[in-house]
Amino acid sequence: MFELEIKRLNLGKRFKGLKIVQISDLHICKANVSLLDDIKETINSICADIVVITGDFICNGGECLNELKYLLSRIDAKIAKYACMGNHDYADCENGKKIEKTLTDSDFKLLKNSREDIFYNFYSLGFSGIDDPECGRPKYDGTIKKDDIVLSHNPVTFGKISQYAPSLMLSGHTHGGQIKCGIWHLLCNKFTGYDYIEGLYKHNDGFLYVNRGVGNVVFKPKFFNKEFAINVPRINSKAEITLFEFE
Repeated sequence: MFELEIKRLNLGKRFKGLKIVQISDLHICKANVSLLDDIKETINSICADIVVITGDFICNGGECLNELKYLLSRIDAKIAKYACMGNHDYADCENGKKIEKTLTDSDFKLLKNSREDIFYNFYSLGFSGIDDPECGRPKYDGTIKKDDIVLSHNPVTFGKISQYAPSLMLSGHTHGGQIKCGIWHLLCNKFTGYDYIEGLYKHNDGFLYVNRGVGNVVFKPKFFNKEFAINVPRINSKAEITLFEFE
């Protein structure tokens, strides 16, 4: 199950009163499709202005693309719904294109090295998105403008993106460390090299929020030509949906 995290930020008068819901790392597969209605109901009960999804919609190919479309098409937002791609979404070229089409068919705007302005309380607010740095082709120049809210699946891009002075960057990817216990947690932090694992970070006047995500990674190794599904558990890293309320 997941918990609803509520974060209150002051990004200036232009954002005051805006409500944004972020979900990330759905990793939709047979092991977690039972959560989709709970996710939908939690998001829609908030009546958010903006809903964003920061990548990794699927896990191990496109076996649950229909379930993904079921969820995305039933998520509501008052103003707009935005998304960016994650590394798992590039499992193969065909599935990546199918995810892009599913987003479009569900009224989500894919921000893939692109941006869009919305008007809120007589102000123009910019939302931009960067392609995944591991498996995609990120393009920063000409995409991000000062004070934008930026979607980027992998928080490792924050150092680069902060040079463009965004108000806020929203990421996922890390699952909050996934397994946070003892030596395993220390080794993961050391060898992955991530400076941003979960929660809120600040650099100069900009913020980064790393969402722990909703789903888990499922590996499917083969032994003696037989495939096994291994659902990696979360330990001390609870799944989350995040609500941002701007003061």
